[in-house]
Amino acid sequence: MLSMKRFDFVCFFVFLPCVWVFSGLFASSSGRKQIGVMILVSVILACYRFGGGKKIVSNFTENKILWFLLAAFVYGIGSYFTIGYSNSNLVSMLFILTFMLFLPKAICTKNNLKWLVVIGSVFVFISAVYFAIILGEGRRGWGINVIPFTTFSAVLAAFSLVLICFETDKVTRLIYLSCFSLALLSILIGQSRGVFLALLVSGVVSFLIIFDWKKFSKRYALAAIFMIFSLGAVVYPKVESRIIQTQNEFVRIADGDYSSSIGLRIKMWSAAIELSKVSPAFGLGKGYMDEFLKQYADTDDPTMKPLVEFKPSHYHMQFLTTLVKRGWVGLVLLLLPMFYLCYYFVRYKTLGGLLSFSMVMVYVVAGLTDNPFGHGQLTMLFWLNSFYLVNNPEFDQPYKT
Repeated sequence: MLSMKRFDFVCFFVFLPCVWVFSGLFASSSGRKQIGVMILVSVILACYRFGGGKKIVSNFTENKILWFLLAAFVYGIGSYFTIGYSNSNLVSMLFILTFMLFLPKAICTKNNLKWLVVIGSVFVFISAVYFAIILGEGRRGWGINVIPFTTFSAVLAAFSLVLICFETDKVTRLIYLSCFSLALLSILIGQSRGVFLALLVSGVVSFLIIFDWKKFSKRYALAAIFMIFSLGAVVYPKVESRIIQTQNEFVRIADGDYSSSIGLRIKMWSAAIELSKVSPAFGLGKGYMDEFLKQYADTDDPTMKPLVEFKPSHYHMQFLTTLVKRGWVGLVLLLLPMFYLCYYFVRYKTLGGLLSFSMVMVYVVAGLTDNPFGHGQLTMLFWLNSFYLVNNPEFDQPYKT
């Protein structure tokens, strides 16, 4: 996997946590426990091969992503001992911060990213087929959380789509096309409507940025259309019920019934806006549920009663959830790295900038209906990819080629 003339076991184990983030981390809830051991081994070997103190200093001074992560982690520590903070996210940030401080950019190569995308795409496709088709389980019967799983698939598909456009080697292009197809199929099998929309927006915007209309080829356009319709035909029996369900949910909302998935989300957003006014600066922390019940437990609004019975752990909207639990301070700390990645792309117009921008779009659009940063796996994926792609000579190729 590593771009070296001969296999290097030390570098392989230094890089192994990256492989785990793109595969086993999303296999089960225990994936984060195993990566802790991998990171410990990686850090020890990185100090042995690449030096410890000097590597920390160079990584921290050369990559502002680590600054944002450290600020978020310090804020999380402070919140943990005052208003409360997610232990899962705090551990995830600690693990990935430790790993990135020692991770040498010399092994964060374009070739290694290709194999990470290949491993991840094969993993999500096999997992989706196993749970949904072989076992015949519905979304709630999977052994993994479908939402972060399919969001991870969307990031893989977005990366594949961008990288296809930068490759001149036909075999490598075919590899990325296969990765895109596998990741897209896993999303369709997982029937995640918000995640599919996130990939659609990210893919279309990235394609419009990259595409050179002077080199437009009807042959490639027809091939792409054929591939999309073929994939749709393969998975349509699995998504047909989801389409019908969506139509029925809108009919129920029109009749005043908000107990459906979409209806509950609408009421969550309404409640979150009101709750965010209680403690606007730092949020409600672990007291968010007490405040929710205080305001709505005895409500006379019949459309709100299904939500009171549901007792949401979050509000199915990343930015409103952060505003309620962490206040404006927490929301700013959440938005700053995403704004920075967008700025980096606009300022430098590199392949790494475009890849990170496509990832941000997936997280932002998925965050309109879910809580991506509430999942430890997606938190680690975001920070690792940001570090990997930004200020890395391997990805300094201009996006207009």
